[in-house]
Amino acid sequence: MSKKLRFAETQESSAVTGPEDEEQSGESDDVASTESERKQAGWQQEAAMFLSELEQWNGSQEKFEMDHFHQKSVLYKGLFEMCPSGNMRERILRSYVNYLANHNAQKENRIEWFLHAGFLVNATRTPENEDRFILLEALSNSNSPTLRLYSDLAKLQLQP
Repeated sequence: MSKKLRFAETQESSAVTGPEDEEQSGESDDVASTESERKQAGWQQEAAMFLSELEQWNGSQEKFEMDHFHQKSVLYKGLFEMCPSGNMRERILRSYVNYLANHNAQKENRIEWFLHAGFLVNATRTPENEDRFILLEALSNSNSPTLRLYSDLAKLQLQP
């Protein structure tokens, strides 16, 4: 008999991520579906509140620290990808870089840490990425020697 794997099982993580599905919450999925909807002040305020909750979530109730690390990283990535260009997206990006740069998984679980950090590193290599230079700056200014090195390498590749 297989056991269903659950994301955000603790009360603390559910407060950040919300209910597991519509049936539990009694609410429909009201995520803004277009970029123009996500540029509206109301959505931006919701994103700012969510980011604040995400930044404060320390995972103290999680059974395993790495579960918290993966869950929080996935939420950062999703929020970043969802948010249209602008100040809020830059704030999310800087917060995500700061989270990764200061997490002890970088030393204790390098492969798992790089699973998430690699998303940001790869984003520096994409010429059409409009956040590329903001990302390079955030990586360069991080507390992580690894992220700073990848930023330096990406900058070298930009030179003619």
